[in-house]
Amino acid sequence: MTLKDLKNIHKDKTCNIIGCGTSVKNINKYNFGTNDIIIALYHTIHLIERLELNIPVYSLQKDGGIKYSIYEDRFNAKCPDCSLCWERMTTPKNALLLSTFDCLPHYDNRIIFNILELKSENTFSGETAILLSDLMGCNHINMIGFDSHFNKYDTLIIDKEMNIIEKTYDISKSYYMDSNNKISEILKNKSHNWIYLEG
Repeated sequence: MTLKDLKNIHKDKTCNIIGCGTSVKNINKYNFGTNDIIIALYHTIHLIERLELNIPVYSLQKDGGIKYSIYEDRFNAKCPDCSLCWERMTTPKNALLLSTFDCLPHYDNRIIFNILELKSENTFSGETAILLSDLMGCNHINMIGFDSHFNKYDTLIIDKEMNIIEKTYDISKSYYMDSNNKISEILKNKSHNWIYLEG
């Protein structure tokens, strides 16, 4: 499969983009409707797959940005810098995996794409997910668990034993606020909601 296979595949549906804020631990199946799809970022895919939803689910792992777009042969080139993988890089159980580099070669259900195919040079996974929802034809976006939009900066990580860890990054406040300002600009002319999941 390629990105071209996803064009308008979910026309007029609602795309729920799941961020890594700690409020995501409060997510449940009632947050979603039958006309929804999900793009889960990094480890949040494990929380989504636990819900056993009967809607399309995608796992976005390491969008990578412009620095990796110079590699035309992404299946054979070695990643020059794994620093963007952090602790969050993970393999879903069943979801279609979307990535801009060949980081999880043992997982067959995946699409490896070049960030330039989305006409973007941004490294932030939230923007990549928004552009993917556009490609898929979605007409509404719910930004769920982007807690920094609500001035909360702790991040959720799930370890190999599936324990939920809450972590604060020193750079998270300035980095995510700058990124969210850009994302808010991208969303300005799109139907969307920012959603904070109360416990």
